[in-house]
Amino acid sequence: MCDEANPAKPWQLPAVVYGNGIPALCLLHQEIEQFYNYIRSTPTEFCLRAGAVRRIEDVVLSIWPRAFVDLFGSFRTGLNLPDSDIDLVVYYRFWNPRLLHELQNELVSQGVTDPDSVTVLDKASVPVVKFTDRISRIRFDVTFNSVASGVQAAELIKDFIRQFPELPKLVMVLKQFLSLHGFNEVYNSGGVSSYALTLMVISFLQQHARSNKRLSDHSKLGPAANSVSRLLRPQV
Repeated sequence: MCDEANPAKPWQLPAVVYGNGIPALCLLHQEIEQFYNYIRSTPTEFCLRAGAVRRIEDVVLSIWPRAFVDLFGSFRTGLNLPDSDIDLVVYYRFWNPRLLHELQNELVSQGVTDPDSVTVLDKASVPVVKFTDRISRIRFDVTFNSVASGVQAAELIKDFIRQFPELPKLVMVLKQFLSLHGFNEVYNSGGVSSYALTLMVISFLQQHARSNKRLSDHSKLGPAANSVSRLLRPQV
């Protein structure tokens, strides 16, 4: 991670000189900081995602005016990578698998998604409609009623972010690490979910906070990322 700046690593600042006797973990800390500042959502990207969410909400309410749409997952916590999907839950007064197909048909008929980009998984343990928004090209997972715990979990993660400001930086770089190795999908590759990874990082930070070890604010990310990545290494 600490090579000379090159086009393959656009997050590296051109004025930063790597090496010169600086300890490797300090260099890693610096690069994680730079990677996080590069990869996190810009205000424009946030507005693009928020606009896509509003389009989906408008479709849902056009079918079921008394429904309520809520966010969970990485977009709600701010831990989304640029290519992360958006997780939505629709709360409605009753549940029937046909609701998934009604939403599928309406998304297509209103031009929000293309017919070949939408999939209904009505036999899954958590039934879901998966599709890609036509305008933003952002992928969505929409479920019904059954993931209130997902919203609560997202709020819990936001509490931990306030407690550990370094949490987003570590999670984002480790999520990218897993993505590069193809181990960021639980069902397709037996990988580590974003939520599980976040809990691992929180556990590390909690244990470190209880220990007597003190790290400089200019070097703490390197050892933390190194320690958590060792737990992930057997898979990659």
